[in-house]
Amino acid sequence: MTQGSLPNFLVVGAAKAGTTSLYGYLGSHPQVFMPRTVKEPLYFVLGEEENHFQYRDWRSVTMDCSVDWDAYCRLFRDAGDAAAIGEATPYYLPHPAAPAKIAARLGRPKIIVLLRDPVARGYSHYTYNRMRQVERAPTFAEAVKAELALENPWYAIKYMRSGLYAEMVGRYFDQFGRENVKVLLFEDLVGERDVTLRGVYDFLGIDPAHAAPDEVRNVTLEENAVTSTLYRLKGSDSALGKLARRTHGFLTKSDIYLSTKEKVFDMARDLAGKSAGKPERLDAETRAGLQTLVAEDTVRLQSMLDRDLSAWLR
Repeated sequence: MTQGSLPNFLVVGAAKAGTTSLYGYLGSHPQVFMPRTVKEPLYFVLGEEENHFQYRDWRSVTMDCSVDWDAYCRLFRDAGDAAAIGEATPYYLPHPAAPAKIAARLGRPKIIVLLRDPVARGYSHYTYNRMRQVERAPTFAEAVKAELALENPWYAIKYMRSGLYAEMVGRYFDQFGRENVKVLLFEDLVGERDVTLRGVYDFLGIDPAHAAPDEVRNVTLEENAVTSTLYRLKGSDSALGKLARRTHGFLTKSDIYLSTKEKVFDMARDLAGKSAGKPERLDAETRAGLQTLVAEDTVRLQSMLDRDLSAWLR
């Protein structure tokens, strides 16, 4: 693999802040290459240290991850002469070691960060996990209480801790320089999509006049009851769980696996069943309490970005 075949930009998060949509919009640009078979390789989180990754709930980690360098490199082998080569892994934002790992392998790629109102982001993440049947807490308030009760934050970087952005963004500023880090807000992508995308295209040095499709298709294996069971199996410490991880590691090196995965996505989407039902609405009292939790960090981030974020706190 040559350096030219590797990413020169990364979308690093945050989860549930529009990264999948941005991945789809960028993937539609003729000067951009992003792997179609794997949106979130997770290499700079897991790397070759799968057994040492301190994450309590393996069920939240996709089965698409590339845990060795050769497998990661193969994702970009068809990049050709694309001007912008990238991938999107939301877990890169909260992981404290990810910026240094990225720099060690890729030098100084462009970094794109998407942020969202921390409470809305956390609640969206909770409802997503409930849909996947990997969150047992019946209410968001109980899920957050359980998260905050854990002393090791890497056992609970899910809902509200994932919304304490200031330190996370600061690590990327320090590692790559502010000029190489573009921070967007979820509201930007939703409310001013075309203007926002032109800014991203310009940041990446590609044609800013490209017209993005009106919609991008977001598909996930996790919506399917069968595949969600496989996620839980892969995350267990049982002999079957260890076998599932070894088998998946083997499959990710297979050309057949990569070439047929998109078809599996389509099948999974057709079979998807959301049996968990609709979660409760986020009540005003819970929201107000969580806004207090993130207020200090939000004010700090506001100063770092020189942007008014007061809407997040009301």
